[in-house]
Amino acid sequence: MVKRWMIWLVAIFMVCESGISYGACEVGHWVSEKIGSGEIIRLEDGSLWEIDSIDRIDTSLWLPTDNIIICDDQLINSDSGDKVGATPLR
Repeated sequence: MVKRWMIWLVAIFMVCESGISYGACEVGHWVSEKIGSGEIIRLEDGSLWEIDSIDRIDTSLWLPTDNIIICDDQLINSDSGDKVGATPLR
């Protein structure tokens, strides 16, 4: 079984390889609520994110408590490895 810390390291590596500086990303977030079929994601800090229509198939499968990394206009689910485009609503 893959350890959670290994998945976390892979997600960080993916962020760094994509040209996004690790320092520009916020770690330590998780899914608090999925609204609709993944159109809107609420994180534990109360922020709401509208997911790009092409990526909603991925977020429709996200679970509460999935760990999230915020990098500019992307949310990265470090549990599943999904990287989706997102616009902050508040």
